[in-house]
Amino acid sequence: MYLERHEPDQNMHRFYVTDVYRDMLGAWIFLRRWGRVGAREGQSRTVSFETQYEAKQAETTVCKAKARRGYQRLSLWARAEQSSFALEIIEP
Repeated sequence: MYLERHEPDQNMHRFYVTDVYRDMLGAWIFLRRWGRVGAREGQSRTVSFETQYEAKQAETTVCKAKARRGYQRLSLWARAEQSSFALEIIEP
């Protein structure tokens, strides 16, 4: 899930990304990445869970907390439209 929070009067432009996936050893991983929008690097944290349900529950809890703090969910398409690069469609 991709979330952003913008408060221009405070020069705050942050992103927060979450994902749940299975690693090569079979554990379920909950990944969080965050930082300033447009920055090359941010921070990240992973937590391992035994079941997909536990990992998804952790993701839901974190995303709800971020929503309470003003983060809004964006689709990847909306994010691409807001970025500084333009997508060019080439027809055959």
